[in-house]
Formats: sequence, structure tokens, C-alpha cells
Amino acid sequence: MNYVEELKDFGLHDAEARVYLFLLEEGRSTVLRVSHRTGIARTNCYHILERLKTRGLVREIKSGKKKTYVPNDPEALLREHLTKGEHLKRIVPNLRDIYTTQKHKPRIQFYDGWEQVKQIYVRVLGANEVYALGSVNKLIEIDDRFFKAYAKKLKARGVVFHDIVSKKTHDYVLEEFGGVLKGLHSTKTLPVAYEDIPTDILVWSDCVAINILDDPVFGTVITHPLLARTFRTILRVLEDEL
Repeated sequence: MNYVEELKDFGLHDAEARVYLFLLEEGRSTVLRVSHRTGIARTNCYHILERLKTRGLVREIKSGKKKTYVPNDPEALLREHLTKGEHLKRIVPNLRDIYTTQKHKPRIQFYDGWEQVKQIYVRVLGANEVYALGSVNKLIEIDDRFFKAYAKKLKARGVVFHDIVSKKTHDYVLEEFGGVLKGLHSTKTLPVAYEDIPTDILVWSDCVAINILDDPVFGTVITHPLLARTFRTILRVLEDEL
């Protein structure tokens, strides 16, 4: 299927469609690389990326003076074109296949700030089983209301959650998390000698999330089946040993 022509039907110009498709395949890129790989002049690429940002299809990440661009989920197209949803629904699954597989390379997504990192936890709601190692203390400090509501959402979705937490937060997790999830939740405690850590690792499906919960809050999701299987094995071994 010619996705460029399909995307043009929904308001993207030829160059905009080419840039967005490239980012779906690449995952993250600089303007220079976008220009080199699409054959579009760098100056034009800046303008195109700004238009795609305005439409919610691309977001910009700054690291010092360096700017990179990552694609947002193609579901953003559905939100923008609800009146043409039936047509677009036919191509969005195929676009998401590109977005997910990216030629069998690990796909890396970055989430800057708590509001974006919350999207990672929302993604986990679609899993059947989750393994986690991290700092509940930090989650409580950042957004206690979100954390408590999140447990109820996991329960409603029937997600099985395996938790490894610090001794300091064990009782709280059992009460606020395990108390809601009940049979869907298991918790193991790190030895008291290990202090609470300001990160949260989540493993589900083909994804591994590593969230930094100290200021500045930042999250990274790596999607690759072999990597997820490895992390899942590590956490299962640790769970068995505790």
C-alpha cells in the first residue's frame, strides 16, 4: 500500500507524509538525518516537523542544544479525523506495525516529565502480566492520587502484577496495592541493607520501561521481545530468591 498517498488523503502533504513515515520506522532522529534519509532540504524539514508537532504527530526532545524528534502513536490521526475514521482505521493498524517493528530493531521511546511518564503506566494497562522493581516512595511523592487510582485500573483489567520493592515501602504496597489487586498481586522485599531507589523498572509484553523518578523525571521504553524476555527472566530469578 502507498502510505504516502493514503496520508495525503487526510491532510498531510507529500513531504509531511514522507517525514512522518520515516520517523515511524526510525523511532527517533535529528533534523539532519531526516533530511538525509528523505531527500528533503534541511530547512524545509524544520518547517515540516513543526507542522507535524502542531498536529500532534511528532514531539520534540531537547538535550542541551541538541534537538531530536520522535513520532507519536498514529492513533493521533484518528483523534484528528473522527469524521473520516472508518477509512483511516483501515491503514492505522499497518502504520502501527511499522511503528512497532522498525525492521526488527529495538524501538526506543523517550518520555520527558511526569505527565509524559504517566503514559508509560497507561500502556502497561494493556498487559496480561507485569514484573516491576522500583521505588514506590517516589511514585507516592510525585502523584499519590494517580498511584491509588492506577491500582484500581489494573484490577479492572485483570493485570497480574509482580512487585519487588524496598523494605521501607513493603507495608504500604501491601495495603494500597496488594489490598486492591488481591490475588492478582505478589510482592517481594529487597533486603533491608538496600536503600530505596529513585527508579522504577517495568517489564510487560515486549517492553522494558526504565523510569527515573528523581527530578527531572524521565522515562525510556525499549520494545524488543528478546530484551523483554531477558529482563523478565532476571526479575523472576530475583523474585524466586527473595
